[in-house]
Amino acid sequence: MHEMEDMLKFFGLKDNPFKLEVILETFVGYNLEREKLFNAINNKEKIILVSGPTGAGKTTLLLWMFNNLKTKDKIYIYRPFKEKNEFEEYIKGNLSFFEKIIYKFKSFNMIEYLNKKNMIIFIDEATFFSDDILEWIKVLSDQTKSTFVLAGLPELEERLIKEHRTLYERILSKIYLKSLDPENGKLLVKKRLELAGNPNLFTEDAI
Repeated sequence: MHEMEDMLKFFGLKDNPFKLEVILETFVGYNLEREKLFNAINNKEKIILVSGPTGAGKTTLLLWMFNNLKTKDKIYIYRPFKEKNEFEEYIKGNLSFFEKIIYKFKSFNMIEYLNKKNMIIFIDEATFFSDDILEWIKVLSDQTKSTFVLAGLPELEERLIKEHRTLYERILSKIYLKSLDPENGKLLVKKRLELAGNPNLFTEDAI
């Protein structure tokens, strides 16, 4: 720990600029993809697919969109569920204070609840959802007004085509994230360095 602190101090940094975590302040590029996702959500498409290789920025894109949408009717799911009841419990855990009071006196019906709202449900790591959950998402998309944004690896789309064809046919917008182009890659490095406390650590050639 002290060695890391000493190294950061030596380089004039207050934090590690290249730590493996999402930092929305340094999100760059993907302007067309952001616009396409924003339009698909505004058009109330039922299921939207965001795919790309590991590290392409799927989680960052979803979190950026989640944070920038004005509506309160939105939920972010970070991890895959194996059972429908886990899904339902997560939705219940995100109820507002007044909704929690209401559902103390009446039973919670997930389809009924989602059908009252234009809920936007962001689902990360959808590649690892069970077949039952994927089928449940199809049912929810058919019977409610909610929008589901699924993010996963390219093999998720392959799996949907082969094993969940009827769900796949409901996807109108497919957004694929490639690696950043060189200019945005350099901009990302500069933003990370600036946020870490030393924007002049590297020369342009080094970047």
